[in-house]
Amino acid sequence: MARPRAHAGRFEVAMVENRNTSASWRISLQAWFALFGLGLALWLTVTYLQDILSVGWVLFGAVLLSLAIRPLSDHLARHRIPAGLTVAVVYVAGLGLLVGMGYLLAPIITQEVTYLQTNGPTLLQAALTRLANTPLAQWIPSGDTLAQNLSQQLDTIVASAVVTLADTSNMLLDLAVVFLWPIFWWPKTAVTASAWC
Repeated sequence: MARPRAHAGRFEVAMVENRNTSASWRISLQAWFALFGLGLALWLTVTYLQDILSVGWVLFGAVLLSLAIRPLSDHLARHRIPAGLTVAVVYVAGLGLLVGMGYLLAPIITQEVTYLQTNGPTLLQAALTRLANTPLAQWIPSGDTLAQNLSQQLDTIVASAVVTLADTSNMLLDLAVVFLWPIFWWPKTAVTASAWC
């Protein structure tokens, strides 16, 4: 004697009693596919969690930037200035601020680099002389050993430079997403504090 099927959403699970009064479960093919898909989705999420979080943080930054620009854009929209133009003006202003800071810091950085170029060897020799007169001098390697270690580390530095170049390209792509997000994705309704409460 069979019991009626219990419906759980779109998946059917039926319990059928055999003549021996033992119960057996029958799961539909659609439910098996759903379980397989759930397992596959869980495996992919665990495997690529770092990449998913990386993309998530980039999009989160883009949304925060979009929400930060939103009040200015709404205010200027009342004066018939398009949102895209507002975002472009904010980006140009931010870039101008960074260039201005660089312009103000450039003479100081140039002065320090020039000082280190002219006095660097003298400063290094003075530091090595002071270190040689300390009781810990027996544990400090000689200049030849330091030079040999430095040449061995150059290979590591070159490999790191290649990795840095690849990471820089990823960062530029992330920045493109962050800066273009507010231009192309603009919520039609304003997000207010009352929406979060």
